[in-house]
Amino acid sequence: MFMERSLKMACHIKMLRSVSAVFRLIDDFTGKVLNDASFFFLSNGKRISHIRKPEGFFVLVDMEESRDLQIIICSRYYCNYVISGLSVPSESKSIITARLTPGLNYPVPPGASAYSACFTHSSGIPAANLAIELYAPFRDGAVKLKSINTLDNEAYASLSNPYGVDYTGFTLAVPSPDEGDSPLVFSLSSRKDSTDFRIDRPLRKVPSCGCMVKRVYSSVCDFLGRALIPVDYIASPESPDVMEVQLHAFNGVNSYFRDISLSRGCIKHFNEVVDW
Repeated sequence: MFMERSLKMACHIKMLRSVSAVFRLIDDFTGKVLNDASFFFLSNGKRISHIRKPEGFFVLVDMEESRDLQIIICSRYYCNYVISGLSVPSESKSIITARLTPGLNYPVPPGASAYSACFTHSSGIPAANLAIELYAPFRDGAVKLKSINTLDNEAYASLSNPYGVDYTGFTLAVPSPDEGDSPLVFSLSSRKDSTDFRIDRPLRKVPSCGCMVKRVYSSVCDFLGRALIPVDYIASPESPDVMEVQLHAFNGVNSYFRDISLSRGCIKHFNEVVDW
């Protein structure tokens, strides 16, 4: 009902102006809907008019077709969220959900856990602009991949979802079917029903059904090689005060993996050295 009301709202606005897209912005760490005035939108370098609704939606208007779109994020979040080749949707299209990644200035809540790091090359030069991922377990219990299905040339991931969580916008990782290979990472772009979610792009390999799914937290290092990633703390089976995650840093060509332990209720800092 809430979604239908928002789409009707967009249709009403279209009578006055041309509606291009309807966005819902979500804090990727807390899951809360964002609706403050610090966000604005650019398309090919030009600012796009938008209407900010109290329900937590941003209605973009008068945007030309098939343009690249940037959501310019306030300083609490990493850089911006980019959609390439966004086509102006019709009234029947759903709302676009964008999960925004916390940045270096993100106010980590008291009692929360976070990964903080400074990446350098072996020469001591900061490793700027590295993409950083943490593969971590889910709080919602053992989330498993039931199957990968194809419908109308689009791939869908079917997940065990006993609590009916909406994973739209989440990035997930599953083990590769080839031993020793890096995990398969994909994002869920839309929800078909309580268990099936559309995958944003084709997977390079078909993962094994029944495998455990991990949540991917991500960020990008700044020009000094610094990164901050708050995580939803899940204690390891061996210790209630330790959370085991896998770190992945990459620059588009080279990758750096290692297992790390985070502590309950604090920001743990690491000095990471990549030999590239």
